[in-house]
Amino acid sequence: MIPEKDASIDQHSAGKSIILHLLPGILIGSCYFLLTGFFARLGYPSIMGLMVSVMLVLVPFELGYLLYQGYKRNNKISLGGILSYDKKVPW
Repeated sequence: MIPEKDASIDQHSAGKSIILHLLPGILIGSCYFLLTGFFARLGYPSIMGLMVSVMLVLVPFELGYLLYQGYKRNNKISLGGILSYDKKVPW
């Protein structure tokens, strides 16, 4: 269990907020445009490039960022104290 003082959420700057919102889209878009031609030559629709981009870029980037934040907070790789909704909801 995390002590109450460690459970507070720190507010970040507007610039960091903009970067955290735009960077995943920029990375996925770049990967998508690189992969679309490859999949088109193989006969797949262009959406295949987007699906592969999500698997190769979005999932590792976002999970890696969460694990990094957990490492900074807990001094070990974990999601403890990072994800707030980890308890079951009572009936």
